[in-house]
Amino acid sequence: MQENEECLLFDLIIRNGRAINPANGLDIIADVGIKSKRIASIEPDHDLEVKRIEEYDATGCIVTPGLIYITCMFISMLRR
Repeated sequence: MQENEECLLFDLIIRNGRAINPANGLDIIADVGIKSKRIASIEPDHDLEVKRIEEYDATGCIVTPGLIYITCMFISMLRR
């Protein structure tokens, strides 16, 4: 991050997970930043230097951004 860039604020960061999204062919080890219940950033360089409320280490785990969102929507619809 360069000195003149503003620091980003995320609610949650999931670090070092294997991020997979079949919709766009994504399959990388990355940090995933969540803001306002939405994926705001996927950074493959493990260089997500930001302010955050919570942080989880997902080393050795699979993080599926697209599947998580669709699953949450499905569960929300079932609860109605």
